[in-house]
Formats: sequence, structure tokens, C-alpha cells
Amino acid sequence: MDTKFKILLVILVLLAVVLVLFFYFGRTSRQVLPSKPNLLGLYLTDPDLLNKNASLGDVYWKNNQAIYISDEYDIGGRKGVIAIHPISVNEGSYIEQSATLPQQTPLKLYIGAADIAGKVNIPTSKYNFTASKCDDVGFIVKLTDVNANKEKILDNFVINAKDGWKDFAYDISGYAGKTVTVRVESYAGGPCGKWVGEWAAVDYVDIY
Repeated sequence: MDTKFKILLVILVLLAVVLVLFFYFGRTSRQVLPSKPNLLGLYLTDPDLLNKNASLGDVYWKNNQAIYISDEYDIGGRKGVIAIHPISVNEGSYIEQSATLPQQTPLKLYIGAADIAGKVNIPTSKYNFTASKCDDVGFIVKLTDVNANKEKILDNFVINAKDGWKDFAYDISGYAGKTVTVRVESYAGGPCGKWVGEWAAVDYVDIY
């Protein structure tokens, strides 16, 4: 085997290795659903009421009433959170977003939630985040298979403001490769009463 052939063989082997590595890492990076902009935050600069018909540019979450509190404010140890106070005693608030999930398994949905009554100090805010003797709010986490038009309630829980932030994880491996809608709702209720400190908030929603 002459020298030129050996060099050519080495080059071909190196090219093959590069192609394998490129394919592997490229495929892996596409399989992991990134946090931004797919499933995290509203990306708004004004911590104010969002009208469902407003034109807000890069808003990744549909909502009927949401308040984005920018990351310049510390909310119980977390920043850049979304408040979804129920609209009324009988009508909740929500955020939702659709995404096509990667084919990888296992696959989990992660959510951070809290009742932030008494945890927000924004002097210029028109909203009253003041805490009372007892504050709590309910949450419902839903996942809908868009093509099958089939909704599943993953969780239904109540958080007290004294509990701080709670982190939840749900195995959604059965939805790998499907287009789904993730929805987090708030509702008035809990041991404290039906309209007492219902300041539901979401810190993050992520899938990986």
C-alpha cells in the first residue's frame, strides 16, 4: 500500500467520523425541546394586564388574563414569573401553548407554580398583591393531543401562599412525536375560601 493511498484512507476515515458525530449531535440537539422560545415565559417588558386581543409581538403563550412580572423583581426567590389570577369566583385564568414534541423518551413536562400573595413589592403596580391571614389558589395542568382532539388533566392541586414555590414533573412519554397543547389554569378555591389571595403564578413550563 503506497503512501498516497494511506493518506487518502486516513482522510476518508476522518471524514466518516466527522459525519457520524455531526449526525449524532445534530439529531440529539433537535430532539431536546429548548426552553426558549418554545415553552418558557411571555417575554414581555411591561408587567401589566395582557388583553387577549392585544398585539404584543413575540408572545408565545395564549392567555385570557395574564400578568408578566419582569425579572427585575424578586418574587419569592424567583424572577420573570407569570401571574394568572382567576378572573372571577367562577372563571379561571390560563396560559397555553402548542408545540410538536420530540420523538425521544422518556419525556417529561416540568412546571413551577405558587400563590404569590404577599410576595410582590411593586410600588407603581395597579394590582394589589397584599397577603391576608390565609391565601391559596387552585391549579389545573392539562395536556391535549391536538390531532386526536383528546384532553387529559395531568394534575389538579391547591397551593397556599405559605408553601412558596412548588415544582412538578409529569411523565408525558406517551405523547412523544405528537403535537400537543400545554395549558395551566388557575381557579378560585381551597381551604382558605373561594376568593382569598388567589394570586396563582407560574415560574416556568418546560419539556425535555
